[in-house]
Amino acid sequence: MQGYFRQRGCKCDKQKRCTCGATWSFTLDLGKDPITNKRKQGGDSGFKTKKEAEKACAEMITEFERGNLSSASSKITLAKFMAEFLENTIKNEVGKNTYMTQRGQVNNHIIPQLGHIKLQKLTPMDIQKFYSNLMGEGISPGTIQNIGNILGKTLRAAQEWGYVTKNVASVVKRPSYRPSASKPWNQEEMDTFLDKTRNSRFHAAYVIALTTGMRIGEICALNWDDVDLKSGIIQVNKTVVYADKVLFIKDSTKNGLSRNINIPNFVVGYLKKYKLEQKPNSLNLVVPGVKNEIVYNSAFRKTFKGDIIAAGVPEIKPHDMRHAHATTLLQSGENIKVVQERLGHTNVTTTLSTYSHVMPNMQKTLADNLEKSFNVKL
Repeated sequence: MQGYFRQRGCKCDKQKRCTCGATWSFTLDLGKDPITNKRKQGGDSGFKTKKEAEKACAEMITEFERGNLSSASSKITLAKFMAEFLENTIKNEVGKNTYMTQRGQVNNHIIPQLGHIKLQKLTPMDIQKFYSNLMGEGISPGTIQNIGNILGKTLRAAQEWGYVTKNVASVVKRPSYRPSASKPWNQEEMDTFLDKTRNSRFHAAYVIALTTGMRIGEICALNWDDVDLKSGIIQVNKTVVYADKVLFIKDSTKNGLSRNINIPNFVVGYLKKYKLEQKPNSLNLVVPGVKNEIVYNSAFRKTFKGDIIAAGVPEIKPHDMRHAHATTLLQSGENIKVVQERLGHTNVTTTLSTYSHVMPNMQKTLADNLEKSFNVKL
């Protein structure tokens, strides 16, 4: 590896010593950029003499060969790197809706405040002030956590690829965040809600949500071809996605895992009757929309809130019906692995962490069962 040197803007006679103050620069060829697959270069300028430029070039080569150099990023800004990282890496790793969300976070928050800073010049203090500014703008801690995730992931890649020597985001503390926990309905509240909402246009969705633990997007994407009423099995393999201002059905679930869910006989009977009474729709959906073939999340939330008030049960979010189902199963002593598979979690760790609040009750149930099992006086 060698550098290329030149003196910029010198108008002096080449046979004589330069007296115009023109400075020297050097350029290094650093191979291909892992993001764009294009040739990348490093270098610097502003040296008073060629000797100074040669010394700086030699230092840069040494650092690059040690694997510590981010000379490729000496001129690149955070905005440029993030834009290319999103387009060429993130876009190929996540779903369309996740990509659109992250791109919005980058364009609306990160780039306006940090984008102008050169990648190598970005400091922990810059990021700490950024988080503080977001808090001052009223951005929720949960959203800031998500913004920090994409920023950290980007800088981690920059470090691994030799653009920076350190991921400065890793040493910055984000605002603390704990999701607001609503108490899931108990069995009596679920029964009351289903009884009081018989005439709701989303009653079928409520029945499915509370007896299967399916996500609302999965229920709104469910078509009758995936419901085997003879064997009592629902195949979950799609979800509703809203991205680029377009609502569509994606041929995979949130985490890409399909699953089969067995439903109780009373739900089979309900769905048979519901199917006979339902008006046909072009997508053959179990829960179709009214104005649109696919139900919008906003329309579902609005109706759900009104139905809760009419039923006189504690207010929860639509997703909490999934939590109510899982909590009921765990409290009844169901195996955690079975619950994980029913919910479609990637691994059992996710189920355990999500429903850790149920574990103390499960331990009490276990102790009570042991009490009944042993027949010995000590």
